[in-house]
Amino acid sequence: MQEDASVHRLSPAARDPMARAGERLRLHYLRHHNSAPFWTAYQCIQAELIADFPDESVQLCNVMASIAQRLGALDTAHIIHPPEAHDAASTRS
Repeated sequence: MQEDASVHRLSPAARDPMARAGERLRLHYLRHHNSAPFWTAYQCIQAELIADFPDESVQLCNVMASIAQRLGALDTAHIIHPPEAHDAASTRS
């Protein structure tokens, strides 16, 4: 599977687990396509990653969304921004 550019924003410790998670997600998509079992697997995989790397939850969610988009499970990944990025943007307005 093609690597998402946002993977490079993860800590080195989170990159291999994210790559394995991406492969697991791909296999679920091949088996279930865009159905409830796929999204259940998506949520479980994402929860596992966040439990292991809570300080990188935003980045992990963004990578997962990008993978789902690349697989064809959704048209557009909705990328979330860390709270500090949102706060900085709102103070400039």
